Amino acid sequence: MNNVILWSGQPEMVDDRQLSALIVKLLALGYSKDNIVVFFGVGLYSAANSQLVATMKANNFDPTHLRHADPADFVRVLQQWAFPPNVGGPPQFMFFLANDHGCNNAFTVEEKDGNGPAGTHGGGPVPMGGPDPWGNDDGSMLPYPPRE
Repeated sequence: MNNVILWSGQPEMVDDRQLSALIVKLLALGYSKDNIVVFFGVGLYSAANSQLVATMKANNFDPTHLRHADPADFVRVLQQWAFPPNVGGPPQFMFFLANDHGCNNAFTVEEKDGNGPAGTHGGGPVPMGGPDPWGNDDGSMLPYPPRE
């Protein structure tokens, strides 16, 4: 079992597109959607405003796998989900990637458009909420029991 945690604390549009493309790639490589958690801004976005949310919904992710990018919740997810105590078969591999502020283009899985004027280089912030908001902004725990 391999776990994936993706982080984008202050996502811009380029971050949204990159994480969406990365999830498609991870699923194509055989990663389970149940083992992918995304910490993304405030954790509650609309598929109309976010390609990442549209991708997660289209692939039947549970909304609790899109989480508020909060350091305390990140630690809790690491302790209780990624590396739970007293587990007979802990994960053998953990993949973590952070992209943020529209600036991490080192791994670009799509063609990038280059940097625009200051403050717009990542396409601007991903709009929060929107029609039919989806995700998890209350810090609830992931929807399955601890591994044994």
